[in-house]
Amino acid sequence: MESHYEAALQRALGQGLLNLEAAHRLQAWLQESQLPLWARQSLDELIRQEAWEELQSRFCQELSFGTGGLRGRTIGSISTKAERATLSPQGSPEHPAVGSACLNDFNLIRATLALHRYCADFGISQKENQSEDLVLVVAHDVRHFSSYFCQLVAQTWVLRGGICYVFDGPRSTPQLSFTVRELGAMAGVVITASHNPPHDNGYKAYFRDGAQMTEPHASAVIEHYRSISLGEVLAILPQLGPSSRIHTLSARTEERYLEALEENILEKDIFQQRTPQLIYTPLHGTGISMAEKLFSRLGIDARYVEEQLVQDPRFPTVDSPNPEYAATMQRALQMAEAASCELAIGTDPDADRMALGIRNHQRAMELLSGNTTAALLAEFRLRKMKRLGWLAPEGTTRAVLIKSFVTTPLLEAIATRHGVLCINTLTGFKWIGAKLLRYEKELEEYCRQSGKSAENVWEKREARRQAMLRGGHFFVFGGEESCGYLASDRVRDKDAHAALLMACEMVADLGREGKSIADFREEIYRQYGYFGESILNISFEGETGARKIQKILRSYRECSPKEFLGIPIIRLQDFITGALYDEEGEPIPSENFLFFTLAHGYRFAVRSSGTEPKIKFYLFGQKKPAEEETLDGAKAELEEHLALLKSELQSDALRRSGPSA
Repeated sequence: MESHYEAALQRALGQGLLNLEAAHRLQAWLQESQLPLWARQSLDELIRQEAWEELQSRFCQELSFGTGGLRGRTIGSISTKAERATLSPQGSPEHPAVGSACLNDFNLIRATLALHRYCADFGISQKENQSEDLVLVVAHDVRHFSSYFCQLVAQTWVLRGGICYVFDGPRSTPQLSFTVRELGAMAGVVITASHNPPHDNGYKAYFRDGAQMTEPHASAVIEHYRSISLGEVLAILPQLGPSSRIHTLSARTEERYLEALEENILEKDIFQQRTPQLIYTPLHGTGISMAEKLFSRLGIDARYVEEQLVQDPRFPTVDSPNPEYAATMQRALQMAEAASCELAIGTDPDADRMALGIRNHQRAMELLSGNTTAALLAEFRLRKMKRLGWLAPEGTTRAVLIKSFVTTPLLEAIATRHGVLCINTLTGFKWIGAKLLRYEKELEEYCRQSGKSAENVWEKREARRQAMLRGGHFFVFGGEESCGYLASDRVRDKDAHAALLMACEMVADLGREGKSIADFREEIYRQYGYFGESILNISFEGETGARKIQKILRSYRECSPKEFLGIPIIRLQDFITGALYDEEGEPIPSENFLFFTLAHGYRFAVRSSGTEPKIKFYLFGQKKPAEEETLDGAKAELEEHLALLKSELQSDALRRSGPSA
């Protein structure tokens, strides 16, 4: 390493501007002779500028390959001249940020090599595909570098002897999930950072069942990832390029996804009888590619937030491309208000989350929480399935609702009343996907014993439903509080396109009875009681912040609170022990996640975010209005109590984080 680098690094270390771990990683990169010129020039510029805070951020850690893949900054807080050599019309630099903690060419290739190695090992162990036949499907969203990263993944995969299929443009995460299954591929990758800030991007890895990887596959890929050095990655960079083994997916594959989406509609001709009037926004993301086709072929009366149809990695019309936020959905809600529409629907950039705005009893547009939307969809679908004769009036425990532990317990109440099973999972749709894989295997075994073709049964929705109710489990609905929903086992991740169809059918069906969504919501609360939920996010940026988050979680485990607001805590569930079981008796995987129950029935959970530098608290309460009490009064009382608990939790968490960690 050049002497001026060494002297500058030693000064930064001595002044506490760079810690030892970051300095060692930076030195390792500088010592790589095969590091591309632009990358070396970027590091040289940052060192000469003494941009130590930026270098600390870029080298504070190795970008970790978690159970869902990678996610991190792809544009630095300081973007160097070498990285910005040219700028696209939408502001994308020519090169992603250099650094061990950034999502860039080097970490992306490393992840793809790890995924390929595991898939090759798995194929051989199962006496199935050899490595030269391994098929990968790759999709990408509209973010900075997403298209480039997609090609980089494909080129890396085929260089190792595989075959790769890519889409002809940006596509959603759930479409990737479907296509992996449709093609019988060994794995899938989608380049996306979901609703993260514009400077981020990510790499989500899927296995052949179409779901994000769970154990034992995830740990094995992570081990391969850790074993691959920067030098190994740099050695293959010059070998990458176009290949005849990279194929663009056909229009027929896309048509099959559209057909699968239509299966989410319970009554096929519903929109010929009544169509909801709605405003739709994809928030500059991938959603429009499918939504427009669905609206057109089904005759749904949809209008658009035109300026948000533009696929733009900067997401220029919103502060955050997360449709869960009312501010993000403001334009759609205002348009719906002005046009007297019934719905405002927004999907996030990779179109796996859907947010729903409705017209309330004051005739104003109101954005629903993910918990409320999940409850509405679950109750509606169970009622209608019984009305159509799909389920017996008394229900059956072979019919299943699946939700995460941090999603409203109202779903459990709904399942109980309808006589169906409700299963709680850890956060992340991969756990719902794992359940669906199990039910699929039950179906295959039932068909084998019945002398039927599982493939033929799977292709027909009615035959599949009947077989699963007789010999396995029939999936009714799955939901997460973060606006993720699914009602089809042909996709193994949350699907905003499916969700918007379910929402449209619900509005159309209720409208035939002269009811609005607001009427239906009030009916549910009067039947089950008012369920209130609240979320507290506390952000802790950077390496120090990550330590603070772990310190808080450790503190709650080692020095658990005995009470909050004078109410005793009567139960603590610690999911890190791995000694808990779900409603089907299956063990729940270990996770750094705690659930507390207070004596008056309120509950709260605490966990770290898997995608952002946050610690998250989930608060739950329930109140059945007394006969003389109005629903609004019960709601106001419950929300006041939740607000007090939320304030106390925030103060407590900040105390536990300490002045430093």
